[in-house]
Amino acid sequence: MVLSGVDGPVVDVRNQNGTVEFDGTAGRACARITLVTSFAPIRVRLPEGVGYDVTARTSFGSIRSEMPLTASGTIGADSLNGRIGAGGCTLSLTDSNGNVEILKA
Repeated sequence: MVLSGVDGPVVDVRNQNGTVEFDGTAGRACARITLVTSFAPIRVRLPEGVGYDVTARTSFGSIRSEMPLTASGTIGADSLNGRIGAGGCTLSLTDSNGNVEILKA
């Protein structure tokens, strides 16, 4: 599933057994983003200059961010809590058996 140019204050995707790719939001500086899948990767591309409070979890995968991120709490290969920029927008990424990637748009 590929989402691009989404316009809205909330993006909530719950998928099974397939990749979820999200490419920023159109028309909004800040959106609450929740992406969930299993047995495939999650890739989210975010615009620079927008702050996000990030919660990312995976089982049997890893988490990688191209965006500068300030971590808080416990950090592990399968779990991450942190902030991109000043925070403010919610970014929740949950995957089972797949990698999570936070990329620059």
